[in-house]
Amino acid sequence: MLRKFYETVFDVELYCQMADLICRLSEKNNKEQLFWRIQQASLFLEKPGQEMEEDYGFRYPGEVLERLDEKAEVTERQLRALGLSLAETKELQDDGMFIGKQKPSFWKRLKRTLGQSDLYWLGSQYLSGDGQQKELYKKLLDFPAQSVEEMVFILSVLPDDRAVWEAVKGKLDRLLGKDRSFSVYTHTEIYAWLSMHFQARVSGYRKKDIETLKYVLRLPFSYAKAGSTAREKLLEAGYSAEEVMFLSMSLLPRMEAQGALKKNGLTAERMAVETCMLFLGGDGRLLGQAGDLCRQLLKDYRSFDVRLDDTSGIFDRLYELLKVENIHTYCLLLSCDGREELHGDWFLIDLTEPKWQGLYPLLERKCFDKWVFQTLKRKPYTKDEIKAYLSAYKNLTGEEFFTHFWNSAGTDLRQIFQRLAELELVHPVSLLEEYLEEDKGGNREACQKWGFMAEHLKAYMEGLKTPEAVEMLFRMEERASGISRDTLLPMEELLWNSLGIRLQYGRISFSRLDFSRPFLSVEEHQRIFAITERYLFQRYPEQYIPFLVQVLTTEANFSWFPKAEARSVFLQLSGMDKELSGLERLREIYLTEGELEAIRAKEKELEERHLWLEEREKIRAIRKEFDLLVAKTRNTETQFKQLLDYVQRYYTGRRSRKERRFIVKRYLCSLFERKQGMLIVQKEAEALCQLATVLFVKAELDFSELKWILNQVEFKKEAA
Repeated sequence: MLRKFYETVFDVELYCQMADLICRLSEKNNKEQLFWRIQQASLFLEKPGQEMEEDYGFRYPGEVLERLDEKAEVTERQLRALGLSLAETKELQDDGMFIGKQKPSFWKRLKRTLGQSDLYWLGSQYLSGDGQQKELYKKLLDFPAQSVEEMVFILSVLPDDRAVWEAVKGKLDRLLGKDRSFSVYTHTEIYAWLSMHFQARVSGYRKKDIETLKYVLRLPFSYAKAGSTAREKLLEAGYSAEEVMFLSMSLLPRMEAQGALKKNGLTAERMAVETCMLFLGGDGRLLGQAGDLCRQLLKDYRSFDVRLDDTSGIFDRLYELLKVENIHTYCLLLSCDGREELHGDWFLIDLTEPKWQGLYPLLERKCFDKWVFQTLKRKPYTKDEIKAYLSAYKNLTGEEFFTHFWNSAGTDLRQIFQRLAELELVHPVSLLEEYLEEDKGGNREACQKWGFMAEHLKAYMEGLKTPEAVEMLFRMEERASGISRDTLLPMEELLWNSLGIRLQYGRISFSRLDFSRPFLSVEEHQRIFAITERYLFQRYPEQYIPFLVQVLTTEANFSWFPKAEARSVFLQLSGMDKELSGLERLREIYLTEGELEAIRAKEKELEERHLWLEEREKIRAIRKEFDLLVAKTRNTETQFKQLLDYVQRYYTGRRSRKERRFIVKRYLCSLFERKQGMLIVQKEAEALCQLATVLFVKAELDFSELKWILNQVEFKKEAA
C-alpha cells in the first residue's frame, strides 16, 4: 500500500473510514465483490483503525459530509479524502445514504475550496463520472506532474490502456531518471506499484527513449549485475550500484507471481550476496536505509536451495568475501547469524582501534565479554598492544580485565591467562605462592577465594611447558598441602595431566609418559622424576614397576637418566621373580649381544624341554585311553570295528594321530601272535581288513605283516 506517500494531501484514515462506512451500509447484493475491486484499484484503501461511528459518532455518509466540521478541523486533506472516497465507492452507494442536498453541497464545497487546478480534485471528478469525462481525461493526461506520487495517482485514476501509456511513459522516465528527486530507499513501494502495472509494457521494448524506465521496471526479472547494460544505463541515470541492487531484491519477491526471477534460484542467490556485500561492506553508511532488507535476505537465504560456489548458505558465502569494517554491520550480522562461532573472525573486537570501542554500549555485557575473550585468544597481539587493549577495556567497563580470572575459569579465559603469563602480564609463580600461603591448614575462605584462579594455575601448569610451570611444581612439592588430594591444586591431577599418565578402564596407563623438556637441566629432569616416582610408590605401589619399565623403555630419557644407571635398575628388575611387560624390548636396550645370545639359548633349551614333557604327557594320555578301549572291547564281536573307528576318528596334531596308529598296530601284532587262527564273524573280518588297509596305507604295517594278519583269520559261521 502507498498510504505513507499521500498522507500530506489526504486524510487517509478518514478516506478509509468513509469507504468502510459506505460498504457496510450498502444494500447492493454484490457489495463484497465491488469493494474488493475498489481496493485493487485504490492506492491506499485499507481497513481503518477505528470505524466512523467510533471515531466521530456519525452513522451515515451524508451526516459525515454535513457535520464533520463539528467534530474536527476540516482542511483540504479531509475534503480530498471524502471526495475520493465518494468517487471510488459510487457503485456501492444507495439513495438512503444521503438526505436532501448533502452530497451536491459537498461537491460544490470541494470545487470552491480546491479549484480546478488541484490534481486530486480532478481525479475525484473523473472517477465520479459526472458528465465531463473527456475533458477531465485530457486534463489529467496533460497535468504537469512534479512528483512521481502525482504521476502514480494519475495512472491509478486513468484507464490502463495504450493511449495513456504512450502519453505518460516519457514523463515517468524523466521522473525516475534525470529529474528524480526522491530516494530509492523511501519509495520502494512506488517502484513496486509501477513495476507491477507496467513491466509487461517495457518487456521486449527496443526503443531507447525510455531506457531508465525500462531497466528500472525490469530489475526483478533479470540480474543487473556489474558490467551489464542494465547496470550501466541506470548508473548513467543517477542510480548507484547500491540503489540498483536494493530495488532488485526489494521488488523480486513482490513480482514473483508476474514471472520475476525465482526467489530460490541460483541467480537470486547471487543477487542476494551482492546486495549484502554492497551494504554490509565498507563503512555501512546506508544500513540505516537498507538494514531491514539485509536482515530479510540473511533470513531468506540462510540455506541455499542451490549451492552457490560450494557454499550452503549466505552466511558461509559472505564469510568468504566480506570483511566487517564498521560496528553497524557487526551488530546486524551478530543479531542474525545464529551460528556465530563458525564465523568468528567477523565478531572479534579490536579495542586497540577506537572505532570498535563503540560496540560496548550496543551489545549486552555478556556478549561483549564473550567476543573480547575470543579476540584476546585469537589475535597475535604484542605485549604493548595487549596492555593498550586491557587499558581500553577498563576505560569502557570501569573494571580491570584481571577480575575475570577470579570469577570464572572458562576455556577461553584459561587460554588468555596463559597468553598473559607468557607476556609477563600475570605472574603464576607469585599467585601460587600467595595461594599456598593462604591455604595452609585447608582454609575454607581461601578455597572460596581461589576456586577459579586455581583452575587457571592448573591449566598453566598442564604439560609443564615452561620453566615457570616446572618451578610451580617444585614449590608445590615442597609444601605439604601439595600432596593432599583435597586441595584446589591436587598433585596427582597435575602430574597426570603434565606427564601423560592416563587412567584407562580403571587402570593407570604410562604409554604416553614423557619427562623430556628441552628447557630443563639434567638435575631438574631428575627432580621431576623423583617427585613422580615417590608419589606413585606412596599412592599406587602396584603401579611402581610398570612405571619404571616405561621409563627404562624410553631411550630419550638417557639425556637425564644415564644408561649405565638405567641398566643397573633393569638388572634388578629382571632378577625379580615377576613377569615384566616389555621385557624383550628392555633386553635389546640394555644387554650386550653375547648376553642376549646366552639368554636366548637358555630360553630355547627350556622351551624344548617343556615341549618334550608336554608331548610325553600327551602320549601317556593316548595310551591310557587306548588301554581303556581294549579292556572294553576285548573278546567282543565289535573289537575291530571300534579299533577302526578309533584310528579314523579326527585328532588334532599329526604326532597324536601317528601315535594312535602305532599302538593299534602293535596291539594287532601282539594279538595275532597269541591267537593264531582267530575265528571272527564276517562284519568283524570286514572291519579288520579296513583297519589293516589303513595301517598299511599309513606305513604302519608292511605288506608281509598285512598278509600275515589276514592269513590268521577264519570266518565264523553266524547263527541263523
